[in-house]
Amino acid sequence: MTVNLIVRNINYFFKFIVLFLVKWSEVEIMYDS
Repeated sequence: MTVNLIVRNINYFFKFIVLFLVKWSEVEIMYDS
């Protein structure tokens, strides 16, 4: 496994986490209001 591939996987995972948090926040706001 090359370092470049590891970095790409980390970037993809990070983007997935950010997207998940954004969607979760939208749902929380929707339920609060």
